[in-house]
Amino acid sequence: MSAYGCVAAPERVAKIEHAIVQNEQQLEHIKDSYDLSEQDIAQMRLSVSALVDRGRIVSQHLEKAAYDFQMAAVKNHLANNDFVHAASSFQRAANSYRQIASLII
Repeated sequence: MSAYGCVAAPERVAKIEHAIVQNEQQLEHIKDSYDLSEQDIAQMRLSVSALVDRGRIVSQHLEKAAYDFQMAAVKNHLANNDFVHAASSFQRAANSYRQIASLII
């Protein structure tokens, strides 16, 4: 074999170097894409965590609103009973006043 046969032709070396550069560029692009994906995942985790926290707060507000509504309903019922009792007392007092007023007249 001649020494010339062992040495790669300059054209072939250039193609190999070009292929290596392309592979390195593709590898860099893949690495950049992976880094972006990792950042996207980290950002999504933060967003989901914030959403879950907000959901808990909204749930607590909803529970408090339901409790307040129930208490208002109870107070309304009690107030209604107090109103009926007060109206009855007023009616009795008005009747007593009329009786006394008629006795005085």
